[in-house]
Amino acid sequence: MADGPAVLGYYTLSAHSIERNALPEDVVKKLKLPKYALIPATLMGRLAVDLKYQGQRIGEILLMDGLERSYVHSSQVASFAVLVDAKENAVEFYRRYGFLKLPTGRRMFIPMETIKKLIGSTRRAG
Repeated sequence: MADGPAVLGYYTLSAHSIERNALPEDVVKKLKLPKYALIPATLMGRLAVDLKYQGQRIGEILLMDGLERSYVHSSQVASFAVLVDAKENAVEFYRRYGFLKLPTGRRMFIPMETIKKLIGSTRRAG
């Protein structure tokens, strides 16, 4: 058996939307979101790290890469936030980066405004 390249982890990004009335009213007001029923967003799905590589900050690297890509493309394809469907054991992981929980379900979101600050601080620190 030859050793070849290994997949350490992965994520997916796709265009999505969120119902405006599902967002906390303070967020809607602060971000001055339009009065559309559906607000464009980016869904980060399937963020996962191979069990052999967990605990090595690969999840953080993948998350930051996905957030930066989402932010860069939000200037070309409308998106006010990145959404994730957080498993119960991942909620605190996402909260550390500024994700907010929606009132119902497992869905969490982080506004592009927050992502801009987050990726700016990592670029300066890195």
